[in-house]
Amino acid sequence: MPICGIVGCSYRKGKDVVYGRQLAINRKDIDTEERWERTLVCSKHFVESVKAYLHDRTSPSWLPTLDLGYTEISSSVIGAAHERFNRASQRKHKRKISDAVSSQLSLKKRCIDFWDNNVSGISEYVENTE
Repeated sequence: MPICGIVGCSYRKGKDVVYGRQLAINRKDIDTEERWERTLVCSKHFVESVKAYLHDRTSPSWLPTLDLGYTEISSSVIGAAHERFNRASQRKHKRKISDAVSSQLSLKKRCIDFWDNNVSGISEYVENTE
């Protein structure tokens, strides 16, 4: 049965507890690689109770930050992390929209250029055949 690796955490496996491997916790009593392989962190220690995706480092749930067994984190720090994550998400969304618009405009320009070139070529062909 897995047990949470955070000092003082008494959560056990249950339907409301999810465990995940975390290498960013600092335990001085875990000194071998074998012990680290069996160390898990429960969902109680993540802001959104779910780990973020591996590459989403701006998410407040990327690392465990709650009830880590030594010092309290103020709610202002957690709020700032949420705000930072929301701003990063909005920038990412705006960047996607901007990229989509610019690709649509470039396709439209290519289509217009193609049409202009073909129309002039067709009119020259018609003039030469008459």
